Amino acid sequence: MQVQGPDTNVVSTVALGTKKRRLSKASVQEESEHTDGKLEVKKNKKKKKEKPMTCTLQKTAVDKGIGVKDVRDMTQYLLQAENNSPKWIDISNRSSLQKMVVLFIPGLQPSDFGGGRSAFSEINDDKFKYIPEQIASKFHTFPVMAPGSKMTLFSPYNSFINVGLSKLEKINRLKELQKKRKITINDLVLSEQQLVANDYPLTSGDSNDAGWVQTAEFAHDGSHIFALDCEMCLSEQGLVLTRISLVNFDNEVIYEELVKPDVPIVDYLTRYSGITEEKLAAGAKKSLPEVQQDLLKIISRSDILIGHSLQNDLKVMKLKHSLIVDTAIIYHHKAGDPFKPSLKYLSETFLNKSIQNGEHDSIEDARACLELTKLKILNGLAFGIGINTENLFTKLHRFEVRTMLLNDMIVKDHSEDDSKGCLIRCVEDNETWTNIHENLNKDVKLIVGRLKNLERSRNYNKKPRKGDDLLEETTVLRDIGQHLTQVYENAAPGTMILVMSGTGDTRPWNNLSTELDVIQDKKERLDKRREREPEIADAIKLARDGVASFTVK
Repeated sequence: MQVQGPDTNVVSTVALGTKKRRLSKASVQEESEHTDGKLEVKKNKKKKKEKPMTCTLQKTAVDKGIGVKDVRDMTQYLLQAENNSPKWIDISNRSSLQKMVVLFIPGLQPSDFGGGRSAFSEINDDKFKYIPEQIASKFHTFPVMAPGSKMTLFSPYNSFINVGLSKLEKINRLKELQKKRKITINDLVLSEQQLVANDYPLTSGDSNDAGWVQTAEFAHDGSHIFALDCEMCLSEQGLVLTRISLVNFDNEVIYEELVKPDVPIVDYLTRYSGITEEKLAAGAKKSLPEVQQDLLKIISRSDILIGHSLQNDLKVMKLKHSLIVDTAIIYHHKAGDPFKPSLKYLSETFLNKSIQNGEHDSIEDARACLELTKLKILNGLAFGIGINTENLFTKLHRFEVRTMLLNDMIVKDHSEDDSKGCLIRCVEDNETWTNIHENLNKDVKLIVGRLKNLERSRNYNKKPRKGDDLLEETTVLRDIGQHLTQVYENAAPGTMILVMSGTGDTRPWNNLSTELDVIQDKKERLDKRREREPEIADAIKLARDGVASFTVK
């Protein structure tokens, strides 16, 4: 199975350099004496430049099993950020690649492809049924196993965007982090770039600034470092502040207040907030503006606020402050970027404390953030940081590959000159498609997007969202087919289009894991898991059975 791109005029400097080195002195002399010979050399060079990229699947290797990380490593190789060629696909003239578009489409099923297969593991270059035959015939389809084991399923998306580091790279990263052995809290304060990337409210020039306040500089006694946490309830306009707790660096509660909402509450979110209608009616004495004025008398502009994903708290407080320590950033998620660790996980892992068992307590959460920050200061920058992987886009940036990432986990659109390329938040599929179409022929080498509607229409989501039941799967599939067709037709020659499901059918596993998650007692949950191991193994096998399809225009 071979995919071939068209003729291009791109040639790598490595290829040119090699060609030049191979010319002997005699041949150089001959070129100077014989014009025809010189023209022949030039003609051969031109012919080499025009060779298209070819990609040929190796059936034997594919039959043994291809994983998501194998596809990621192929991507690195194609973009010349990796020199080890993949064993499962033969690639020639990779320098002729003009652009690569990678689309994650969870929710795909074998029935979406011709061939009548019952599993992706049986698929044999079958064609996607929702694009025209003349285009579908140019795609090559093969099974791809999601990361995990017999009893576990890991995120395929995470596996794709995080690159494992070598032993030497891990040592070097650790040395870099340990250069500054003694740190202060100032070393943990977020940079302006981090504040922007994580959607922190910064300036007072926002268009919807009504009701917002900003800390001002003033001298005061006592602590200049505070940990803050809020509880929120839901109104028709969104989340509103209903409780705030402020703890000083000595772990003392210096401000605690229930807040009267200025709009009707439609959901008290009691399971998470601990707030009930009765509690709020009896205890809330101050409005948001009154609470804001209290805080402005406590917190100076030069003071430091500690919290977990504190941008969410500041938004409901309508408070702007720029000196922030965020425990969701100074500690890393065990699965790597772009995931953020939960405060509950950090507390159990590093503080050996169990919090948020049932209703949340803003005092407890603020104190956990404070303790985690103190622990980080004590142990240094390397503490709580993952050193086993590197973000794919960060690595590609080092190789001067321009990239664009489109997904709903991005907090705010931004482009980082020294990090991960262009990041655009796309909550809905139409936003993802719009950005792909708009940037298809612009100066971006790699575009990676993730679509959600198909998995929503087929109830693959573990936590369905409002409106998912209105999505009809056939309509979603046709929409995918139309957009894929448009991408192929408008793409420049030499563009690779790669579609991946990431996973197979996750519904049985989602149902099982939901049943297990509701068991609060750890021993009871573990016993139940052992009891249901055969069911779990079958569900995981089905969930890991994914698919990929690619073409080079």
